[in-house]
Order: sequence, then structure tokens, then C-alpha cells
Amino acid sequence: MKPHLSLRKIALLPVAALLFLIALSVQESPPADGDIFLTDGIGDGSITADVSSIGKHSGRSVKLTVTNTTSKSLKITIPAGTAYLPGNADEQTLIQLEDEFFVLEPKGTKTHMIAAFCSELHDMSPSERGKFKISKNTNKKLDEAINYLKGKKVDKTCFQEAVWAITDKSSISHVQANNAETLAFRKYVAELTGQQDTWYTSPQNHTLDRNRRIVSQTMTVRGKIEFPSDGTSVIRQEVVDKDGVVKFAMPPATPKKSTNVKMDFSVRVTGWEVGEYSVRILKDGIELKTYPFTLS
Repeated sequence: MKPHLSLRKIALLPVAALLFLIALSVQESPPADGDIFLTDGIGDGSITADVSSIGKHSGRSVKLTVTNTTSKSLKITIPAGTAYLPGNADEQTLIQLEDEFFVLEPKGTKTHMIAAFCSELHDMSPSERGKFKISKNTNKKLDEAINYLKGKKVDKTCFQEAVWAITDKSSISHVQANNAETLAFRKYVAELTGQQDTWYTSPQNHTLDRNRRIVSQTMTVRGKIEFPSDGTSVIRQEVVDKDGVVKFAMPPATPKKSTNVKMDFSVRVTGWEVGEYSVRILKDGIELKTYPFTLS
């Protein structure tokens, strides 16, 4: 007579088989050395890399040409926080705010443009074809901002002004926010840098002078203003400088009755002097509310 397995032993057989298959699959899984960091690959000779400038200080500004020296495909990771140091100390160091990835075929070569941003507003813009040395960010507040950005859909057009707010104490008002996540990021950067988040935005126009230094100019000031209206009184909006001189005035209007009229405000300030200004809301000539702003 053949021996019978107990019910307990029968129940344990599938579990044992499953554990055996798991152990076997772990042993047979290929090592994950096809995924490497850029600097690790350069260090162990898996890749060679040439890192240079295209003459820009912001956006897709770093040109990376990489060659795979191995006979297998490699996924290259360039982590957020990577810094690009110029050969000329008078030029700007650029910082990368988000992880970037690309795949290199065996023995293949690829050119990848990296989004990196100036972290030294008052230095010279990197020269075209100038060589960069790869390094790591050492600014703790930038590291905090980089960690904040992970997994969030923040508008990348705000990155440069946010970096300058952190590294050069540039005004938080220069950071444009066109959606909720970007607005939250701007508020975060304001807190990070000890600034008060302003009611207005003052977008900057950046050009380079003959010495490749950045010249910034505020073109407009815009934001949302609120005030009460009784539905019959005449409301005026005007902008005055620190001496009370009127620089701009909107035509008078009589908004519908509301305890909280909300309006978009925008004024062109090209050519205006740096300094303190205020938007004044007047009801029948009497000041209702003021909204101060600074041109820097």
C-alpha cells in the first residue's frame, strides 16, 4: 500500500513550491547594473562624457554628449541637484532642479540637452562651447526646493526666478504662477527665503550686455485687487509713486453692488524708476484701499 500524505503536508506543498520559485527567480534575475548615475558611469569607465555650454543661462542650456563603452544598453540618470561648474570662475554655475533620464544603446553615442538654471545672477552668462565640470549642489535651501518639486506639476517657466529668489535674494514677485501648484511653490519659496508673498507679479525681461551680464527689466505689474462697491459710487484706480505723484490712472467706473468686487489689475511700467509705488482705490475721491508694490 502506498503511503498517504496528511492534509497538513498537502497544504504545505504549494507554499513550499511557491517559495522555491521565488528563490529561483531571485537567483536568476539579472543584476540592475544597466541603470547608472551619470557620474558613476564616468567614474567606472562605462561611459565617457563631454559637458559644455550653448551660451544660455537658463532652460535647456547644458549640452551633454555621452558614449556607451559597454556592450549593453544603459539607462543614464542625471539627478536633480547636479551642478555645472564653468571653467571660468567669473561665469555662472548652473543647477539642475529635476531628474533627467535617457537610454544609451550598446557602444552608442547620444547628445542630450539638460535643463539647468543660473545660480549666480550677477556673474557672466556661460560662454558658448565653454566646458562644464559636473558637481553637486551645496546650497541647502536649493536642496529643499528641489525636494519640494518632486512629484509636483510646477510650471518650469518659473524655475529660473525661483532659483534667483533663493540664491540672490531676488524678489518673489518675479516668480510667475499660472496654476495652483505653481502658486503653492511660489508661496513655499517665499517662506524658504523669508520673503512676504506679494499680491502682485512683476515679470522680468532679461537681456545680456556686452560683457554677457544679465540686465533685468520689469515690463508689467499685475495682480488681483478687491474692494467693496455700493453700486452707485464712482470708483477710480490710480498708481502713485512714493511722493504721491500719479503715474497711471484708470478711467472712473461704477461697479455693480458687492461687498467684495474682484478685479484683475495690470499696468505697464517700462521705463519707470526703481522704487516704491502703490495702487490706490478711490471711492468718490476718498481712498478705500491701497496695494503697495516695489519695482526692483
